[in-house]
Amino acid sequence: MKFWRDILLENWGLKLTALLLAFFLWLAVRGEPPAERVITVPLEIVRPMDMEIMGERPGTVEVTLRGAPSSMRLGQPVPTCRIDLQNVGEGEHVITLTEANVRMPRASDLDVVAIRPTRVKLKLEKTISKAVPIRVSRGDPPLDLEVYAVTVTPPAAVITGPRTRVQDIREVLTESIHLAGQRESFRTLARLSVDDSLVHVSPPGPVEVYLQIGARRQLQTVLRVPVTADDPSMTVSPATLTVSVLVPTSVERKLTASDLVAVVATRSLNSGQMTLRVKPDVKLKDPIAPGTAIVQVRPAEVIVRRADEE
Repeated sequence: MKFWRDILLENWGLKLTALLLAFFLWLAVRGEPPAERVITVPLEIVRPMDMEIMGERPGTVEVTLRGAPSSMRLGQPVPTCRIDLQNVGEGEHVITLTEANVRMPRASDLDVVAIRPTRVKLKLEKTISKAVPIRVSRGDPPLDLEVYAVTVTPPAAVITGPRTRVQDIREVLTESIHLAGQRESFRTLARLSVDDSLVHVSPPGPVEVYLQIGARRQLQTVLRVPVTADDPSMTVSPATLTVSVLVPTSVERKLTASDLVAVVATRSLNSGQMTLRVKPDVKLKDPIAPGTAIVQVRPAEVIVRRADEE
C-alpha cells in the first residue's frame, strides 16, 4: 500500500502538471481543423512480362491529401500511385486514376481528395526477339591498301524489344573502327550500336572483328580458260570461260589461262539425264598473292552432255 501511495504522491505537483499538459495538447490536436496539401508522388506501372510501354509515360502524379496538419509534416512517408496492367492486352489503354490507385503508408489518417491527371493514356506492345546479322562500321585504310575481308564473331545478334521497333531492324552495326594508319590485318573488339533505347541486343558485350588488309587490287580479265568435266564421257559447252580476278598491285605480271583451272563436277549427277546445266568450279592453280580473288565467271553455267548423245 505504501508503495502505491509513494508512486502517486511523490512529486505529485510535477506529475499533475505533465498530465494537464498532455490533456491540453490532445485537445489542441483533436480540435485542429483539417488541412489539404498537394504532393507529387511516384507513379508505378506494373505491366505484363511480355509487353513494352510505348511512347511517353508519366513518372509522377499530383495527389491532394486532406487530414490533420500534424500528419503532413515533412519527413512523413510518401504515398505512391500504382497502375496494374498485368491483365490487359496489346493496344492503347486509358486508365482513370482513383483513390484505389494510391497506396498510403501504414497507420496514415490522411484521405485522398484528388489526383492529377485524372486519366493516363498508355500503349502496350508485344515484346519480340529475332536474330539479325552484325555489320561492321569502319573507316578507310591508307590509299595504297584495301580491306580484303571482314569477319565478325559471332556473325549475328539477337535483338529484343517492342514488336514494331524490332520488325524494322535488318542489321546491327558495330561502333566505327578507324583504319587510318593500319597497314596490316588485325583483330579487335567492337561494341554493338543500337539507336533505339527500347531495343536490347544480345550479346550485350563487344564482338570480335577480324579485318584482312592488303595491297590495293586491280581487276584482271583472263580469257579462254579451258573447262573440263570430271567424267571423260561428258563434253562441256562452251569449252572455255572468261574469268575476272582481283589481283594485288604488287603482282607485276598479267594472269593467263594457265594460272586457272576450271572443272565441272558431274559424277554425282543423275545418270539418267543426258543434258545438264552445271556451275563450273574455278580456282587458282597455284597461290598468286594474298588477297587474290575470283569475282566473276562468265558464263556462270555450262552445258554438259554425254558423249554418246552426240
